[in-house]
Formats: sequence, C-alpha cells, structure tokens
Amino acid sequence: MQGLLSIKLWGIIFVRLMNAIFPTILVLLVFSYKDVRKAWKTPYFRLFMVFMAVEVLSRVFVFFMGLPFQGRYLYSISIFACILAGAGLLELARLSEPYLKKIGIFRNVSAVAVILVIVLAIDAGKGLANKNDKNYLEIITALVKENCPRGKPIIISEINDVRIGYYAKSDILNLTYKGSNDKYVVVNKGWCIWLPDSRPVASKSLPVAQSDDMGKLPVALSHLGNENVFLVVRLGDQDFRSMFGISDSSPSVLTHLKTFKDDSGKPVSMYRLNTQKP
Repeated sequence: MQGLLSIKLWGIIFVRLMNAIFPTILVLLVFSYKDVRKAWKTPYFRLFMVFMAVEVLSRVFVFFMGLPFQGRYLYSISIFACILAGAGLLELARLSEPYLKKIGIFRNVSAVAVILVIVLAIDAGKGLANKNDKNYLEIITALVKENCPRGKPIIISEINDVRIGYYAKSDILNLTYKGSNDKYVVVNKGWCIWLPDSRPVASKSLPVAQSDDMGKLPVALSHLGNENVFLVVRLGDQDFRSMFGISDSSPSVLTHLKTFKDDSGKPVSMYRLNTQKP
C-alpha cells in the first residue's frame, strides 16, 4: 500500500509514460479535446476508453510488482493515444492555416499536409534516434565471461535486474546499502545482501548476509565463493572504496574491473573477488 501512495513512484511512471509517447501525440491530444468531449456521449467511445484504462492500469500493476520495467512496455498506450490525437491534427491545421498562408512557400499548400509533414519529421527523428538501453547487460556479461576462471559465477548487484544473472549465466544476489536507492529493502546502516526472488515483506524473508559495518562486505563476499564472485555497485571506484572503507594502498580482496556509465549517465563499478581472502 505504501508503494501505491508513493509520490516518487508515481512520478517515475509519469516520466516513463511521457518518454514512451511521442511529444507530437501529446500536442495533438491538446487540440483534440473538443472532439473527444463530443465523442464521450457515444457508447462505443466510452468502451474504447475502458480498454485504454485497462491497458494503462495493467502496466502500472506490472511496475508495482517490481519486475524489470522498461519504457517500451508503454508503447501500446501510445497506439491508443494516436487514435485520440487524430482529431487534433485537423483542429491544429485549422487554427494554423491563416498563419501558414502568410508564408509564401505554404501559400498554395494544404495546412493539413504541412502539419502532417512536420509531425512525421519530428516522429521520425525521435524514432530513428539510437538509444543504447540497458547497456549494463552487455558490459557485465562480457566482464564475467572474461574474468571468471572456473565454476558458476555469482553476481552481487546493486542494480535490481534478474536479467543480469540470465545473460551472464550466473547466480544473482541483490545488494542494498545505506544511501542506495532500493524500493524493496531499506538499509539505514551498513548493507544487506538478499535474494531477488525473496523480497523481504514485513520482515518475513531474511537476507543472505547483512552487517552494520560497511567494511565487512569483502569478508561476506569471500564466504560466497572464490574468484567467481563479482560485485556491481552504482558508485565510482573512489566513492565505493571510500564508502566501504577499502584503502587504496593496501592489497584489496576486490579487483576493480571497470567503471562505466548507465543509461542515466551515472557511474557503475564492477569488481571481482580475488583468490586472497581477508
């Protein structure tokens, strides 16, 4: 229930919805309000709106289930919105026609054609733009294959995405620590390692390992395996070492493999457990 009342989570849903629906559709929806208001009196239109509401709520339900949720899951909403936005194309053309006629090149061209070309050009630019979504799946998988000498890999990841384990053919555990942004496990002090398929609900599920001391994380990792254990955190290397009390001068049980940027441009660092145990 707390999740449903979270303004932050609803804000995330709204942002993803706005990213999924092309901006031109939103503009045309504004100009279609008159026709939508008239059509609301007809039963078949109200039935259409019910189908659209069910589609939206089903996607919201999946989001709150905590499953990996990407913006493309909302593209079906964009299809529904296109139907409503169609009426806005004619209304926008009607309002802009007097202004377009003052421009010589558009004097003998239909305003509908001009608006349609503009909409198609904007949508084509957005649709053809290359977006490297979830690039961490490829990077983490490549690093695991390159640096795992023997045995099945074990990945302890702050990124809560079970697909990391699937693509890397490894066991996956989640890491949450003080200051991290995890909506399922809140850690006020220290850190917690837990199974992604056993989210703590009302303290009924216990974590795999936990500690109030940040510096004890390498010790806990050494109990999980040797050389085949990998750690992924949403921190730069120096920030990670500082937060978890790992000295730069002393030999570390963790070898820094790579720091890269996620889809939001924030640093993600990956480490491998050394053969030397603390």
